[in-house]
Amino acid sequence: MDKTSQELATQTIVRRLQSRLQSRSTLRNILQDIGVIKNFVHNNDVTPLFPDRIVSKLNAWREISKKESPNRVFLGTLSHSKKNKLNFIVNVGSDYPTRSPTFSLVTSSRQEDEQQTEDSASSSREFAHLSKNNKHFQAEDLRSAEAEVNVYYEEMLPHIEEDSLLQYQLLRLRMCMDVLVAASNVSASVGSRLRRGKDRRLAFKFDPVEMGMVHR
Repeated sequence: MDKTSQELATQTIVRRLQSRLQSRSTLRNILQDIGVIKNFVHNNDVTPLFPDRIVSKLNAWREISKKESPNRVFLGTLSHSKKNKLNFIVNVGSDYPTRSPTFSLVTSSRQEDEQQTEDSASSSREFAHLSKNNKHFQAEDLRSAEAEVNVYYEEMLPHIEEDSLLQYQLLRLRMCMDVLVAASNVSASVGSRLRRGKDRRLAFKFDPVEMGMVHR
C-alpha cells in the first residue's frame, strides 16, 4: 500500500471513530433527558403527526443491558391510568441514530428461543414480564403498535432532528397506547368502529385533516 492509500485509510478510520464517539455522546445525552424529563413534548414542526393531547405517560425507565453487549437495552412502562399499563423493551444500537431503536411489546418466537439459553436468563425474565403485563391487550394490536413505532418512524425524520428519534418514537408509542386503551375500554358497538378490515386492525396513525386516528 502506497503512502497516499495509507493516509486515506487512516482518515477513513479516524472519521468512523469520530462518528462512533459522537453517536455515543448523543445517545448518552438523550438517555439522560429521558430519565429526567420522562414525558417529552414535541416541537411545532411535528404538530401534524400527533394529536393535541396524549394521555399515556412514561412512568418507568431502566436499563437492562448486558455488560458484554455493544447495544443498550431498556425496560419501560407507560401508564394511562392506575390500572392501564403497557410494558416495552427498547434495543438501542451503538450506532444510534444511524440505526433506529427497536421497540418490543410482545415476545416473538425468536425471543422465546433465546430465553432457553443460559446466558439470556436476565432477558428471559424481562420478556416474560412483557408477556404477563401486556396480556390485557390483544397480541395483534400490540404488533400493529410495534410497527407504527419501528416501521413508520421515517415519517417523522423530515420534521425532527435525527438525534431525537428515540424521544419521538417514545411519544408515538404513548399515542398508540391511548388507542389501545380506548379500544379495550369501550363498548363492543363503539369498539367495532375503531377497527377495520378482515383482521380488525386498529387505527394508529394521526390525521391532522380528520383531527383523529385513521387506518393506514
